[in-house]
Amino acid sequence: MKLTRYFAMAMAMAGVVTFSSCLDYDDPEDTFQSNEVKLDDNVFHGNVDSIDYKKEYTVEQINAAHDRMEHELGAFIGAQQLILGGKVNGQGGIESPSEHSYQAHATMADVYAQYSVIPHSKFDFGDEIRASYHVARGWNAGANGTFVMTKNNLTPVMNHPSIDTIPELKALALLFYNFAAVRNTDLYGPMPYQEFKVNKQHAPFKYDSQEFIYKRVVENINTFVACFKHLNNKSDAYKDRISDLLGSYTRTLNTQFTSNLTTEVDKLIRLANSLKLRMAMHIVKRDKDLAKQWAEEAVKDGVIEEHAHEFYLPATSMHTGKHPLAVIGGDAWKDFAPSASFVTLLKSLKHPYVDAPNGNEIILFSPNSGDIRSTDGTVTEMGKAIVGIRSGSKVGAFKGTDNPYISFSRYNDKMLNNAPIYLFKLSEVYFLRAEGALRGWNMGQGTAESFYNKGVEESALLESTDPLAETLKTKLAEYLELEAPVEVVYVDPTGKTPKETTRTKIGVKWNEGDSNELKLEKIITQKYIALFPNGFEAWGEMRRTGYPKLFPVLTRYNDGSLKPGDLVRRMIFPNDDQASINDIQATGLDALGGPDQQGTRLWWDVNTESNF
Repeated sequence: MKLTRYFAMAMAMAGVVTFSSCLDYDDPEDTFQSNEVKLDDNVFHGNVDSIDYKKEYTVEQINAAHDRMEHELGAFIGAQQLILGGKVNGQGGIESPSEHSYQAHATMADVYAQYSVIPHSKFDFGDEIRASYHVARGWNAGANGTFVMTKNNLTPVMNHPSIDTIPELKALALLFYNFAAVRNTDLYGPMPYQEFKVNKQHAPFKYDSQEFIYKRVVENINTFVACFKHLNNKSDAYKDRISDLLGSYTRTLNTQFTSNLTTEVDKLIRLANSLKLRMAMHIVKRDKDLAKQWAEEAVKDGVIEEHAHEFYLPATSMHTGKHPLAVIGGDAWKDFAPSASFVTLLKSLKHPYVDAPNGNEIILFSPNSGDIRSTDGTVTEMGKAIVGIRSGSKVGAFKGTDNPYISFSRYNDKMLNNAPIYLFKLSEVYFLRAEGALRGWNMGQGTAESFYNKGVEESALLESTDPLAETLKTKLAEYLELEAPVEVVYVDPTGKTPKETTRTKIGVKWNEGDSNELKLEKIITQKYIALFPNGFEAWGEMRRTGYPKLFPVLTRYNDGSLKPGDLVRRMIFPNDDQASINDIQATGLDALGGPDQQGTRLWWDVNTESNF
């Protein structure tokens, strides 16, 4: 794996790119030596937050605007691949997620969510990661590199003077920018959200607080919804042309595009509102009233309610035709292994991912790939156990036979090869509505229990049309009847970490007599399982609620701000160029409200004894 400075694509913005440690992954000689980026000469700065969607232009005007922006609109298609871990290659072309790009994009969130552990510390290219909470600068910057690539492909079209002639496409570009920005601020905290958005080119950049970013994003979502609702009031000729344009520029992640304008507009509105609902739940401990308002508005205007509404990149559209994690966490690369926390949680709940008699094809993990000898001489023979690595373990340096962690379980490619990468998943929306209903909010037709049950039933990581998804759905219906967990004791086959008994004491079956806190624990625990492998959102929910209850990470090699058992609260700012450092000192730390450390909480991450 190689991590270098990424050379931003030539069609993007001119000037100095700060707040980035961007990435390229193929040619060891293709390094980026400075922050100075040669880009197009035409740099536009528009009023991106204003969309005059009530004004109607002629088809001829739309076509002329489209022709003037053909280059920028093509980049908008690429941005939809980049946002899920794609890359810009050395020739300036955009590629869908590959193993290298996805690994740089998702590794730290996956590790912080305790889905996975890296079973070795050194890589052929890139920074060493000594243990789960070790700050490796290149890896820490990987997700931000994805954000920078994404925004570099969106801001030119958002700011182009011709984009106001096609307000629906402006609104779409703005929506995808906000998807990327919310994820980035949830990882690092403050960033130059607004100045990036308006295409500012050179330092200094002003860092916006997370509160500002969240509230501005929701304003944009509200405008988006109003824009697409108003489309129905326009002429048939206008709507026909917009329908053609949506077909050209939204099919990348809208995999079940129908060519029916009413259907497609409805799906896009639901996507935007689902993001609003997610953000509402993020802030519930910071501002309950505002969270309730956002959530109820989102559900009233329509959120994702069926698989046809989901947005994702199918495995067949990825760079190698399979989910990158199948290679990264499989026998080919051996760069990921499931964590002991994740495996033990699934075992204690008898989840079909680990407990499916006559259904081995839906087991998520492979057995240990070699003999593992303990310090007391006990041997776990090859193929005898599904066993994860304790997060924070001091693993061996390389992948050789002298590193016992290489022989631990890996991911089953039969399950992962065909898994999509979701922008937004149906089951997540059900769990969001379940929590909202639990809090007494109006979440539409249903109860906390009914939304919860649907969230579990629809939680397969595969596309709904995959035959294995149907097999898994049948077993999940049985799984919903589990009233109490099985006590599972994790025993490290190497003997190098202490035994740990599963921390979860809840079953799966809904019990109306449980306390709200216990009900919430059930909702978030099942949501965590359903989100896999979306470590970005899973780690965010862990920080917000404290659930699911997992083994504490062995916090060796953190930045000094964490005590034993602490959870990483944020990723440190991903910058090491002097211009960015100056910006962080000038406005970033004040917007963060604390030191640039792993233990500093974000704006929405409020420390309370109860979630209610």
